[in-house]
Amino acid sequence: DSARAIMRASGDNRPIWITELGWASAGPAHPFVSDPSTQAAYIRSAYDTMVACKDRWGLQRAMWFGLKDVTPASIGATDDSWNMHLGLYNQDGSAKPALDAFREYLGGRELPAGRASSCTLPGGNDPSAPGTVELPRPSTGTGSGPTPIVTITRAPTMVGSASKAPRVDFITDMGNAGNVECSLDGAAWTLCQTPFMITKDREGQHTLQVRAISPSKVTGPVATTSWVVDVTAPTTVIKKAPKKVKKTAKAAMTFGVAEARLASAARLSDSGIRFQCQLNKGGWKTCPANYKVRVAKLGKQVMKVRAVDAAGNVDQRGATARFTVTKR
Repeated sequence: DSARAIMRASGDNRPIWITELGWASAGPAHPFVSDPSTQAAYIRSAYDTMVACKDRWGLQRAMWFGLKDVTPASIGATDDSWNMHLGLYNQDGSAKPALDAFREYLGGRELPAGRASSCTLPGGNDPSAPGTVELPRPSTGTGSGPTPIVTITRAPTMVGSASKAPRVDFITDMGNAGNVECSLDGAAWTLCQTPFMITKDREGQHTLQVRAISPSKVTGPVATTSWVVDVTAPTTVIKKAPKKVKKTAKAAMTFGVAEARLASAARLSDSGIRFQCQLNKGGWKTCPANYKVRVAKLGKQVMKVRAVDAAGNVDQRGATARFTVTKR
């Protein structure tokens, strides 16, 4: 309605195409996620409405997205998302109920009696109707009616340098109606949408508050989540190294991180420090802070160690201990 009203006001009578329309039948919680049977019901409801109201909108084509569900790996993603479950077919090629629903609208077929028979929107199928229906506006929270609820469905607790597109996801019980406002670290409330993307350039602890506002301007309760941004790698130190020359194949050492880092208020991720060790040119493996190792051969030995904090930041430089084993 909004698009056609703007076009009418500008004297633009070209037809409208809806080039991506879809609901997911699975995936993480999101307003666009349903289940297979509901996905099929949404197809029938949406296409019945579009067929019935096509003259009102000058609607010429409506294309479903997409044909088949995909896996995260197939599109270069690491996390599952609603937009990977929009297909008429499952990932294994089996048909969903949505396929039968979609086929009802293919060219040359007639819909059952009573389906898509009339446009039920205010103003009906009248091409001049768009623009007469008031759309939801940002509210001040002074209205009456049901209280809207916003739910945070996914949020990190730690964000590090290697974190991929960190974000906060949330949904409301209003579907696509109403509005959502966010307040980051106590700032003024502003309109926002899911996902709320987290920036990595503000190290320290952060808090996001989210609230929903219904079309009738009722403000719902506040949902809150907090996280720590730490993109600075720890500095690894070897507190106790093996003797330079050893007459045994066993070596004991102790690892830690620089005290200056521990004293920083932003270094909240240091409570989860872990270590990775590499003996000579072997592979990296997890090792404890108090590490005992048995070497496999005599001669010069090189032990490298690097600290990894709870945010996933890795000390790429690390620390190195060198010693020589003369006896087994």
